[in-house]
Amino acid sequence: MTSRIFSGRIEETKTEYMKTKVSIAMIFLLTLISCVNQKRIQKPEKPLVLTPLTESLIKEYDLTSEKLERLQFFNGPKGQDIILRRYYQTRDDTIADGKLIIRYLEKVDSVKIKSYTKGKMISFTSKLMRVSFESDTLSLLFGPNPVGNYILYAITGSKEIRYGTNLYQVVSGYGNAVLLIDLEQLRQIKANTRIAPGIEVK
Repeated sequence: MTSRIFSGRIEETKTEYMKTKVSIAMIFLLTLISCVNQKRIQKPEKPLVLTPLTESLIKEYDLTSEKLERLQFFNGPKGQDIILRRYYQTRDDTIADGKLIIRYLEKVDSVKIKSYTKGKMISFTSKLMRVSFESDTLSLLFGPNPVGNYILYAITGSKEIRYGTNLYQVVSGYGNAVLLIDLEQLRQIKANTRIAPGIEVK
C-alpha cells in the first residue's frame, strides 16, 4: 500500500515537471515571436547625408541666423579631428627652513574634438560663424575659404585661435577641418519655408 502511494506521488511529480517545462517553452516561444515582430515593425534609420556647408548653400536655402540655429552641425571630414593645445606655467611658492622657494611648473592643456562631433551655431555675422561642440562659452570660428567651404579659422598669419578665454595652437585641423550639415535636414527647412505671394494694388 505504501509503495503504491509513493509510486503515485512520483508519477504526479513527473507530470507537474513536464507541465512546467511546456509552460516555460511556450513563454520563450511567445517572447521570441514578439521580438521578431518588433524588428519587422521598426523602420531602419536613414543614414546621415553630410555635406560641407558652403556660401552657395547659405544663399540657395536663404539660411538666416534663425534657420542656422535649427541646423545640426558636425565637424569633418571623417577622420579629421580638431586638436588644440596650449602650454602654460603655474607658480608654486613654499617656505622651507626659513627660505622662500619658488617653483614654476610647465603644464599642457589639450582639447580634442573628434570628427563628426555634433555642434550648434552660437553666432553668425559677416560670413563668420561661431560653432560650439561642448558649451556656449567654448566655441570655434569658421569662415569661407576661396572655394566657399566653411573651414576652421585662425588668427591671421598664425595657427592660434581663441577658445574660451585662452589662446590655443591648432595642432590638427588647421585648413582642413570643415563644417558639415545634414542635407536632408536642410531640405526639410527649405520645405517649411513659406513664400509670401505679394499684394497687388489696384
